[in-house]
This record gives sequence, C-alpha cells and structure tokens, in this order.
Amino acid sequence: FAYTTEHIEQFMEYIGDPQNIPRSIHVAGTSGKTSTAYYAAALIGQAGKKVGLLVSPHAEQLNERVQINLEPLPERTFCDELAVFLGIVEKSGIVLTYAEILYAFAYWEFARQRVEYSVIEVGMGGLFDATNVIDRSDKVCVITDIGIDHTNVLGGTVAEIAQHKAGIIGLHNAVFCHAQDSEVMHIVREAC
Repeated sequence: FAYTTEHIEQFMEYIGDPQNIPRSIHVAGTSGKTSTAYYAAALIGQAGKKVGLLVSPHAEQLNERVQINLEPLPERTFCDELAVFLGIVEKSGIVLTYAEILYAFAYWEFARQRVEYSVIEVGMGGLFDATNVIDRSDKVCVITDIGIDHTNVLGGTVAEIAQHKAGIIGLHNAVFCHAQDSEVMHIVREAC
C-alpha cells in the first residue's frame, strides 16, 4: 500500500469533486482532533447552518463517521447509500482502500445532503491522508496538539510528524493552531 492521495484524487474527480462543494474546516493533529471537530460542527449548527461531520475512527458503529447536524446517518440510510456508492466505486475501476472509500463516501453524502459546511477530521497525518482532497481557498485548517504518532508512516520525530499534519494547509487557507513547541510552530508557519 502506497501512502498517497493519487487514487482518491482520481476518484473524487470521477464523481465530480463533491468535497469542494461545501465550505470546509479540516482538522489535523495528534490529539484533540475529534473533540475539536465536534465543537466546530456544533458552533456551525448553532449559527443555523447545515453541517456535515466526518470523524475517524468511529466509537461504536460505522455510521457514526458520517453525520449531518451532529446526528449519524441512520443505519438503514447509511447502508442503502453506501451500497449505491460502492456501485459507483466499482464502475470507476479505481481501487480504493477502506479509509478512502469511507472518506469519499462522506464527501459524496454531504453533497447529496446539501450541507453548507463540512467539518473533516483527518484520519492519519494530513499531507497524504485520504481526507486531504479539498481544494478550496477558503478552507479553514485547524491544527491540534502534535506529538509522536503513527511513526511507521509519519516518521519518528515531532518535526517529521508536524510536516505531515501541516500538509493539509493549502494556498490562501486560514489556519488556527494553538502555540506549541517552537519546532512545531516553525513548521506550521513555514507551511502557511
């Protein structure tokens, strides 16, 4: 398995780039990602906006990963919609990983549900994560605490890991990151 976004980028283009339809908040980091994503989605909901929330991993049931207005898709809806989506994946001829399928499904479902905003929690790292396909200049990036995690893929130092986490930052994106180690902050500022 190659750690790259190549296949999911091809697939997202194949289905019309639904990840670029709603405005997005993209959350990366080692710890605090899930709670930050939930807080962001709750704030957007309180502003009266329809919001999609993608969290990874799920706590108890797979349908928790794809939420509309902080409610997981009902299990039946999730299964029915996923079955349709898997048919599209098969028809595309593009081979996706488990994570890529789930993340692409969330983006596709958010477009179908016409959410105004999506809050996306990175699965692992950032730079090559399957969630990192949003190409909007108004994307908001949030970087939570960065520490040692997934060293087999991201590297063995905080600096190497921070490079991956900061990889979600695109041109003209707004970035929020609380002050942490100077090594991390240097990398985040450099990415900005």
